[in-house]
Amino acid sequence: MLHDDSDASLSKPVSGRALGNLFATVGSSVRLVFLNACHSEQQAAAIIEHVDFVIGVSGSITDEAARVFAAALYRALALGRSVSNAFTLGVNALMLEGLDADIDRPALHTRPGADPSSAFLVDAPAPDDGAAWDVYLTYAKPDRASATRLAKELHYRNLRVFFDEWEIRRGEAKSRRREEGFVGSMHGLVALSAHTKDQPWALKEYEILLDKVVDEGKLLIPVLLGGDDTLVPPFLHTFYSVDLREASAHTYREGVDAITSALKGRRPGPPPRIRCVD
Repeated sequence: MLHDDSDASLSKPVSGRALGNLFATVGSSVRLVFLNACHSEQQAAAIIEHVDFVIGVSGSITDEAARVFAAALYRALALGRSVSNAFTLGVNALMLEGLDADIDRPALHTRPGADPSSAFLVDAPAPDDGAAWDVYLTYAKPDRASATRLAKELHYRNLRVFFDEWEIRRGEAKSRRREEGFVGSMHGLVALSAHTKDQPWALKEYEILLDKVVDEGKLLIPVLLGGDDTLVPPFLHTFYSVDLREASAHTYREGVDAITSALKGRRPGPPPRIRCVD
């Protein structure tokens, strides 16, 4: 069932035959179809005649479970994982989030002759050459644990993060490597807390990143890790910030997703018009 949130009268069932005809027309350019909607097994059975792999949903699935599974599935596919491995990681994500009631809902269908364990939809990312990054993360040293968590979450989303703990070798000149990070990073993140104002080096890095924004038109995203809004430097008040203070697991994930979308050049956009109804 397809449903338009703007008008309940626009709900409209879509038959498996109609979807099957659609993908028969599209042809072999489509290898995987993911029906992230409730009661989509019938449609999946019709589509699998025309594409190699279809993921459908058996019965009803909660919005949270559908979102968690989809995020893990797409992340794994983007990292060059096989279809079967990405599907398994999607189910595993449901288990990690405690959504056990929904772990049997997603179902992977395979067309005869296709092998999901050897099917890769994209090439794996190129190895890090240590000279270019998507974002430079600056933070106050007392916030190291929170900054490490943020850097890891961005790394898991296939972003290359200049995080000093990862990029500076023992015995290496810190200032020189940081200069390479500034030059080689596309954008900047400034992690802010009550400790930031007492850390001269963090404030200096903030100034350099701000110059990069002005001179090169790059993004600079303030990320609030602690304290109150008065801790945000005046110029940063003009930038759209992400608040991770006292965030639950869900809201923290949403905040990191927002950062990821911005760094990858995607705008938030409006909510989807189509949703699943029982």
